[in-house]
Formats: sequence, C-alpha cells, structure tokens
Amino acid sequence: MFKFITSKQYWSEAAGRLSDLRVMLICSMCIALSVILGYFYIPLNESLYIRFTYLAASTVGLVAGPVVALVFGAAVDLVDFMLHPTNVFFFGYTISSMVGALIYALFYYRKRITVVRIIFCRLAVNLVVNVFLGALWS
Repeated sequence: MFKFITSKQYWSEAAGRLSDLRVMLICSMCIALSVILGYFYIPLNESLYIRFTYLAASTVGLVAGPVVALVFGAAVDLVDFMLHPTNVFFFGYTISSMVGALIYALFYYRKRITVVRIIFCRLAVNLVVNVFLGALWS
C-alpha cells in the first residue's frame, strides 16, 4: 500500500498494470458488465434514474489502478454509445466517465476499503462528475 498517491512508485506501478493480461481481462469483463448494467435502472422521475454502472467502474478502480481506470472510462463510454446511441455523440460525457473511474481508482487502489472511504468516494464522484461536469456540459 502506498501512503501518498503523488509518489512516483504509485503511478509507475499503476501504468505497469496496462501490460498485465489479467488486469486487461478483468477490465474488458467490467466494460461488458457496465454496458449490461446500463440497461437496468430505477426511474425516479422523467429524467432522473439510479443506475448501477458504478459497480463496474469501482471494481476496475480497485483492481487496476488510475491509469487503467482512465482507459476503462473512455472505452466504456464509447462502447456504450456505439451499442445504443441515444443522441449526438458528445466527448464531454466521455471525459466525465473517465474522471469518475479515476476518482474511484484514487480512492480504492492499494487502499484499505472502509465505509467512510466509500462514502467520501461516492460524494466526490457525485460532486465532481454529476454536479460540476454535468452542469458544465449542460
């Protein structure tokens, strides 16, 4: 476990995960899982849904690290759009997906998972991705 995420060893190990075949297989299965989970949601009103795709993104962040999580975020958004396009493609949502996966990785990769860490991670994803970037893209 690393004490700081700013250390050079943390990022070099995370970048080295890109060449690990097992990590890439887990990442590809999580891409498929994320696309499948995208079909299942709980509608709250006309434009507000609870989706479960965060489970796949948090798994990749936990197992693979921040560098692979960035690639995962881009890949899952592009694959999801190709399989069921809803509107015109907008690259901002790809960036949002990448940032969300990165936040999960920064909170979970090589860290002890606690309830407090999970709560702060979800809070960070909701504030940064959903509120800030969602408002920026709108």
